Amino acid sequence: MLIQLINKYNKKLSFVISSYNNFLLNYHAFCLKEHNMEKQREEKLKKFGNNLKKLRTDLNLSQDDVVLNSDKLVKATVSDIENGKRNFAYSTLLDLAKGLGKEPKDLLDFE
Repeated sequence: MLIQLINKYNKKLSFVISSYNNFLLNYHAFCLKEHNMEKQREEKLKKFGNNLKKLRTDLNLSQDDVVLNSDKLVKATVSDIENGKRNFAYSTLLDLAKGLGKEPKDLLDFE
């Protein structure tokens, strides 16, 4: 009888350990995926910022010029976006385009 109880609990313990190991593997995979997505987002923001700066300098505009031509932008926002340090709203994209005298789609053509 004691051996049967031990075997029963060993099976339950094995199931718990197996379930926990599966959980850890899935959690690890999830964290890696999240990390990779964050890296991709950062890379896209940097590429967008580089493109924005290139468009601005090709037009011989300073960041101050872009700010003056826009509705609500401030220089720190333009700088942060050009350096890939800031995510931004669609309305900011529209204002950046206005500040550069470009269409929003022109700012998105950087791949």
